[in-house]
Amino acid sequence: MGPKKIKDPDTLQDDIRIKQWFDKKEWLGGWNIPPHSSVNCRLLADQYFKNPDRWVAAFKMLKMCKSTVLESGKYVIDGDKLFFMVNQYDTRDQEDVMFEIHRNYIDIQYVVEGEELMGVAPVANSTEIIPYNQEKDIAFVNVANAAHYVASLAEFFIFFPGEPHQPGIKAGISRPVKKIVVKVKME
Repeated sequence: MGPKKIKDPDTLQDDIRIKQWFDKKEWLGGWNIPPHSSVNCRLLADQYFKNPDRWVAAFKMLKMCKSTVLESGKYVIDGDKLFFMVNQYDTRDQEDVMFEIHRNYIDIQYVVEGEELMGVAPVANSTEIIPYNQEKDIAFVNVANAAHYVASLAEFFIFFPGEPHQPGIKAGISRPVKKIVVKVKME
């Protein structure tokens, strides 16, 4: 085993600044729900500063979602650049749900009623099993080394293109879930 690689000072300073920005949570626009610990802070900062208006609009909508009764369906905020879907379903067995990835859109997933398990896996450990569908911006993959976390009202998840995730898994028993999935076009 060789010597530990040390980051160059500029990269280390960037990492520190990104972490400080992320931890302040001003980017949430007053929404008091924290992100899950699996969120990639560096990618979030990069995408946020490329299109802050999209992110501000997304978090403003999520902040209002508690006081608004939304029916299932698709809601457009900014054409194909920013929209969200309200999904209602019963959670399923883990073996019945495939890991998915996207190429063009970032997912912000927030369970507003019920709870489910959310599978998260490293990008490097996935193999495509159902080819990419450009119209739906989705491919399905097999993964190794996945972790599963409870998704509920307590926090939200963000998945960037290429990040495998497995939504809609039952946590113990199958139960109804209502979830908002915000789609932010990747730049």
